[in-house]
Amino acid sequence: VKGDTQNVEINVPLDERYTKEPTVLPILPNEIIAELERMNVKIKTPMLIQKIGTLRHEVTLEEGLLVLDETTFINDIVDYELEFETRDYETGLVAFEKLLKENNIDKNPAKPKIARAVEYSKQ
Repeated sequence: VKGDTQNVEINVPLDERYTKEPTVLPILPNEIIAELERMNVKIKTPMLIQKIGTLRHEVTLEEGLLVLDETTFINDIVDYELEFETRDYETGLVAFEKLLKENNIDKNPAKPKIARAVEYSKQ
């Protein structure tokens, strides 16, 4: 969901009630419905366009949570994303940019996972 300064992700593991192949979901998980309603997001028919599995590595720092995601998409495509999660956007941005500079890592903003999933599903 598009946020003011960043996207907001809602993640819920799918259990055996949901098919593993791309399809229209028969029902939307209650956790997602509740969160979308809380955010005043209109609910359309959800469609599962990708199967995404993410292995997340987290390190807690004073300014926030440093996260490295290793994501496997359908077709066995794997990508990596370094994120910094924080309560205060400006403080987090300064801390993250400092961390990137100190470790000689180029800043390369990634498309949201859903956008990458759509691209990968066409490969």
